[in-house]
Amino acid sequence: MPTIETIKKEIKDNFGDHEDLNDICKIAKFLNSPNEFLAMLNLLNEDLRKRASTLVEMSEDTINTIDLNLRIDEVVANYYAKHAEYTGELKKKSKRVLEETFTTLESLNSFSIPGSRKVQILTGFASKEVFAKVTKNRLHWRDPGVFEVHGEYSHRIQWYCIVKSNVATNPASIFSLLAQTSHIDKERFPNVTLWDAIVDRNGGDATDVVPFDAEKDTITLEDSAWDGNALDKKLKNSLGPIKCDFRSPEILHNFILQASKFAPTASYVEPLASIIKAKMEVHREAIRIDKSNWKKYKGKDEVAKENLRRQAAITALLKRKLKKDEVPENEWDEKIAQALSRHYFHNME
Repeated sequence: MPTIETIKKEIKDNFGDHEDLNDICKIAKFLNSPNEFLAMLNLLNEDLRKRASTLVEMSEDTINTIDLNLRIDEVVANYYAKHAEYTGELKKKSKRVLEETFTTLESLNSFSIPGSRKVQILTGFASKEVFAKVTKNRLHWRDPGVFEVHGEYSHRIQWYCIVKSNVATNPASIFSLLAQTSHIDKERFPNVTLWDAIVDRNGGDATDVVPFDAEKDTITLEDSAWDGNALDKKLKNSLGPIKCDFRSPEILHNFILQASKFAPTASYVEPLASIIKAKMEVHREAIRIDKSNWKKYKGKDEVAKENLRRQAAITALLKRKLKKDEVPENEWDEKIAQALSRHYFHNME
């Protein structure tokens, strides 16, 4: 695993010196220190369980004993199905457990929060300029159309853990400047920024587009932060070796999904993993429906297919939103076209 000095040299060689270099290096080191990072990931799931227990007025112990494979809103629904006081409004709130957990921490730590308390939703691949604008304003986002292996929530999970760790003096300030700092070799890497090096490294090998790949270091279950008396010795190596450079969203996303498969580790990534998997299935279903119109995809190269896949996921989300807002169906096509022509919901101007 790289040292602070190694990280500092890489940043200077690729982006020059920076007044916040020390804090930037600390963040990068934290994301590549599995024990420290996984301890914060555990805190995220504790926060999710606390918020869920508050919403449904039941103890954390009750939540912990419920099948962790259930989505958190299903946990709430199953519990309240037996109680007359269960209402549609409470169920609606329960579905925002993850969003509210993120938003509450962000609002207390100098990130910008839209009045609706709902982050922006990207409607297409964000150009370097659009992405820089989003992050400069300290705004988080959702990207339902992103590659599934990347994970829709991976970056918010990273920043939640960064904030919780107190590893940097002002994480929101670092968040706002990373995408503003371009690679010094603008001819070879015109779209590469410090964001790519610190929180968006390739999960596989470096490419000609982004020259930063994740470290090859791996951990086994017995090396991880949650090694303790509760672990079944037979399952000690169930997750190992597994990559642990959480500067890569792909590696983080994969780790959460893999850890959720085994009882000894599930409690450390649940209910987060179940929420993520439920969201993934919603997007998969949207894509399956869209692909029934196979003529769209026939003869397309992989980039074109990915753009269509992204559009299918976003279109499905837009339709759900329009239906919820009771917009007449004869207006949907026009409103969807307008939304897809922009880069995001929630006007930032």
